Parts: sequence; structure tokens; C-alpha cells
Amino acid sequence: MNRGKTIAIAGNQSTCADTLRAVRQAGYDVACLLHMDASHSDGIADYQDLRPLAESLGVPVVHPATYAMKDDASRRQFEDMGIDLLISAGWQRLFPEWFLETLSIGAFGMHGSAEPLPRGRGRSPMNWSIIEGRDRFYTNLFKYDPGVDSGEIVGTQRFDITERDTIRSLRHKNTLSQIRLLLEHLPALLDGTAPTHPQPQDVTPTYYPKRTPEDGVIDWREPVERIDRLVRAVSRPYPGAYTTCDGTRINVWGGAPFDTSLRFDDATPGTVVGAFHDGTFAVKAGDGSYFVSDWDSPDGWTPAEDNVLHSEHNRSLEKLEAMYAQTDHEGFGFTRRQYSQLLDALSAGGYECGFYDEPLTAERTLFLRHDVDKSPAMALEMARMEHEKGFCAAYFFMLRGGLYNILEPETAAAIRAIAQLGHRIGLHCDPSRIPDAPDDIDAAVIAELELFRKACPVEIGNMVTFHNPPAEVVNRAPRTDAYVSGYDPRFMLPETKYISESNAHWREGHPGEMIRSGQWDRLQILVHPMWWMWDEPVRTTEILARILKNRGAEQDSYLRSSNSLWQQFHEGPRS
Repeated sequence: MNRGKTIAIAGNQSTCADTLRAVRQAGYDVACLLHMDASHSDGIADYQDLRPLAESLGVPVVHPATYAMKDDASRRQFEDMGIDLLISAGWQRLFPEWFLETLSIGAFGMHGSAEPLPRGRGRSPMNWSIIEGRDRFYTNLFKYDPGVDSGEIVGTQRFDITERDTIRSLRHKNTLSQIRLLLEHLPALLDGTAPTHPQPQDVTPTYYPKRTPEDGVIDWREPVERIDRLVRAVSRPYPGAYTTCDGTRINVWGGAPFDTSLRFDDATPGTVVGAFHDGTFAVKAGDGSYFVSDWDSPDGWTPAEDNVLHSEHNRSLEKLEAMYAQTDHEGFGFTRRQYSQLLDALSAGGYECGFYDEPLTAERTLFLRHDVDKSPAMALEMARMEHEKGFCAAYFFMLRGGLYNILEPETAAAIRAIAQLGHRIGLHCDPSRIPDAPDDIDAAVIAELELFRKACPVEIGNMVTFHNPPAEVVNRAPRTDAYVSGYDPRFMLPETKYISESNAHWREGHPGEMIRSGQWDRLQILVHPMWWMWDEPVRTTEILARILKNRGAEQDSYLRSSNSLWQQFHEGPRS
């Protein structure tokens, strides 16, 4: 099985125990296990004494002098050991370059992330992925080099992150993925025939920051979903989420969202609103309540109704924001505060608002454009902010969107309110959703615009933008005066600088400084309200999930008000 090669395994956690057992059961000889002795256990999460298991499998255990192996004693210990291939499983340190050079084949280990590498290098990627609300994880078998998770990739296994996963279940999924990858590729690695490929060089790496026990503090003012993700992400074998009551620490190991129909409007977040005979309890949170099912308190605290648990700001999202701010990564750097700063930059640049269908008289003209793809409510929030700062923008609504209907009272009210603030309304046309559309794109748009005019609750002009614009409309003037396109050559380069943050990503980097300098005489900037109208940074996928959830709640509310069967099913008969 070994092809005449010497295999060693390095690790200190339960992951290593499962890997060592799997490799031996597959028939491979393991020359030794590199394993830190118990005196180092305090600095290693999920430390396991693996000597008994190794001895039962006939594998000698070697204790490096230090965990980092950068000392002379470790060098003397391993320099002439003759290891050909090292498998790293639960070894939380980089291997020094001198050690890697002693391996004739190399050292191979696993690093996973919620995105393909090189994004998601660094510390605690599984914990961070749960905290971020990610729904998938990629485990990579890669060859170590002196960098941080930067080596060439041998193979990748994807698995799901569900809403019920804890860090423990995720670690087990990761272990199965690691073992599968390792046993699949080990024969070729020993033969020297395993294909490897470098990580993409055109993608900016991100590095998850170090987590500390203090990052587990619970802020009961936050949404229940965020509290739940934190608890699931840092539960055993990690230090756990925690809170305090009158200075007494309570470790929260498990729980779940409790209820939204049982309201506790008079309670402040952190108040224990239910203490039960079995020791569990429920706590008022920012938008509902949270059920604590697994907890302990070193000082003997017991829950009682009306206890108030302290809310302390958790800085995890700020750490993530700082990480993503160093790259062009989508989804961060978009908040209400940052949109306000963008508007301030436009003011500093001397820009005055203009519209496609009006004469241009300003020295520097701004076409401030909003394609309302998903949320009219967020568009109204943005419109109010702009109005307060003296901006007039154009808001383009969809006639055939899948997430709102301009004939609905709520959407119609939002459009009226936006227009009353002095903003303009236009059509955001999606040609792919026009049934039996004529081959002539202009004829199709004119027909759509007339229908939009009849349905829209306010008077509109003839401005049109396109959703996922087909090539035939980009940088092309319509062959008619019946409408004005936002993709007309007059509003694109070279006459007008065009900037967009589609999918919450500035293609050319954040434009703030260039805008502030007034670099361009004419600027069209496309901004989507749904990315920005948040107090804290939120990932793009989570934003979309929240919008879908809100839309579902609106439809549920409509059914309850219009259908007695649905109302009774959920609320019981009305008195």
C-alpha cells in the first residue's frame, strides 16, 4: 500500500483520531504520529490524548519539542527521520520551511472555507462560516508551502451548512470529507502522479481573523437568527457563547429561536421571559425570543423570570468587515452610514443631479440611478436619505418582477412617496419576461412602457433601464424618441463615466475618492437600495434570503387577512 514510502501523521484533535484510524483501516502503514503531549493542551482547542489510540493501532508517537517546531531541538529530532509524506489532521500550526524540505513527497493537509480558495484562508473557517450564515463549505486537500493555506490543491469536497448545524456536526462533516479526499488521492500522492493545481492568482485572498473567547459574548439586542448562529458556531468543543447576569457568567452551549407570536413587548432584550422546571429558559431578543436548552454557570446561577442578562456588543462582524475591506470582496462596505458617506463624496465633487430626458446645464452632472429589483421598501428608505441631503435620483421599477407588484397597495404607496420627495420614476425593463415580445426591441420596450404608464400610481416620463441588459441595448441609442435608455451612448463611456455596484461589488474598486475629486464631468452611478439599507454589514446572500423571507411574510399576512381557513389554521377562530 505504501509503495515503499514512509507516511507520518500529525495532529492533536479528534479529527486526527478519525483520520489515523481510517488510514490504518485502509491498509497503510503509519511510521509515526506527531503529537503534542498533554502539557500543551491548554493552547489547543479540542485537544485529545491520542497516545492510547496510536498504540492500539501500532503507531509510535513522537512529541515535538515545541508546537511551532522552529527550535533547534525539533530540527535535530526530525531532520533525519526519513519521512516521505506527512498528513496533517488537526495540527494548528504552520510547518517550518526546513521541515517541509526534509519530506521527499511533501506535507498534505486540509483547509476549508465557505468559498473556493484563495478566499477564506486563515483562522477558524468553520466557526466563521456559521456566524456568517453561509450554506456551503469546501474542504480542500492541499500541499503545504511556507505560506498560510496557499499551497497547490489536490482535490476538493463540498458539503452543506444547514440551519441546524452546530460546530460539532460541521466538524464531523469536514472529517468525512477529509478522509474521503485523502483515501481517494493517497495512492497517486505516493506514486508522484497526483495532479495538483495552484490557487487562482486573479482572485484576492481573504484571511479569516483570529477568534478569541471574548468573541463569544451574546448581545441580546441582536436578531434571534444572529444569536442562534453565534451559539451554534462556538459551542463544544470550543469555549462557547456566554452572557452575564449581575456579573455572574452563564455559558450557553445550545438553543434555538423560540417564538415570534408569543410577544414580550414590555420586556427589554436580555430579560428572562420564561424559566422552566427542567432548567431551560427563554430570553427576549432583538426581534423575538431565544430558547436556551443547554447551559451552565460556574458560579451556580439559576434562571428566574425577570432576570436580566447583560447585552454586550459582539465585535465579530466588525472583524469580518475589516477583513473584507482589505479586498474587493462583495457584500461588505455597504451600509446606511457608508451610503451617506458616498452622497457626501458626490457633494464634495461638485455634482448636480440630472436626468436622461432633461437638458444638461451643470458643470458636473450626476445621473443617480436606482434599479429597484427586489425591495420597494428599501428604495423608499434610500429616497428619504437622499432627500435629506438634497439629492434627486431616478428610481426604476419593474413591471414584471418576481418579488413585488406595482399594483399592490404597499408598492404603490412606496412609489408615490418616492415621487413626492422629488425623485423621478422610470421603467426597469426585463425583456426576457415579456411574453410574445416582438423581435424589434424598441417596439417591445414601447409597448411595455405604455403598460407601465397605465399601472404606475404616479406620472412618469420616458426613461428606461434594463435588467440584465442584452447586448443589443448597451451603448446603443433607441431608434425612436418614445423612450430614453440609460444605456444610450450619451450616458456611457466615453461621454459619461458609468459606475455600478451590481451584486454589491464595485468592479473598479470603491469610487469614493475619485468621486470626491470631481474627476469626471458626467457620471452615471447605478446603486441598488437593497445592498445599502442596513445598519451593519450583511452578506449579499443573507440580504437576498431576508428579502425572500419578508416577501413570504407579506404573502402570509395577505392570506390570513383574506382567507378564513388560513387565518384559523394559524391563529384559531376569531372571537
